[in-house]
Amino acid sequence: MRVVEIQPGSRIVEIDPDKSSLEHVALWYPKILGTRFNFVVSATGDLSSSSSKATNLMDRYFLRAIRSVSDLIITTGKTARSENLNSSKFAPLAILTNRPNELEIAATSIKSLNPVIICSSIAYTRAYKNNNVEFLSVTSAGISETVKSIVSILKKTSPLLEVGLSTASGLGAGNVFDEVCLSVTAANSREAANDIAQEFLIAINVRAEMVQLLESEDLFLFRYQVLK
Repeated sequence: MRVVEIQPGSRIVEIDPDKSSLEHVALWYPKILGTRFNFVVSATGDLSSSSSKATNLMDRYFLRAIRSVSDLIITTGKTARSENLNSSKFAPLAILTNRPNELEIAATSIKSLNPVIICSSIAYTRAYKNNNVEFLSVTSAGISETVKSIVSILKKTSPLLEVGLSTASGLGAGNVFDEVCLSVTAANSREAANDIAQEFLIAINVRAEMVQLLESEDLFLFRYQVLK
């Protein structure tokens, strides 16, 4: 499948999302010192739809590329349950939840290479099948301060947030994001994808400048630098 760089350059790369090395897109998604937020939405759905319904094979390839340059992946218990998230081979997975003993998901059930860190202000007593599950006690402060605290305690510099729209809205208002990566699938034009992207930025309370746009058939991949 062909991936075309629309902005800022004009590179064209042929990608097989099942077989191509992530090095093929390393220039497009470099490691950053700061917090990235990644999200996918379908042009045929709404912003709050499940990512499992919006994603496609090429989007998942780019998600792996983004994860591969992250040193921590942060999500919520709600997202982890709805997506049945698994652990990542690239980085530890931190799950922020107020139900630490009710996380029956792939990440806590299947042995993992990297730690799965349950972050909660509520006591953790459950023994999960994955013996690489750890617990991190956090305060019941607001979501933005809690996420910043997790990153600080774990001494990470390039975290990736994978959360739902309502959580992202709070994090955006709390100035947590440094970069936003948005995939728009099933878009029939660049203009339609851009309209959805602008609606999305408003929904997550972020002002941002687009620094990159890629196109692959009906998939558009936006990268934004957040203005603070």
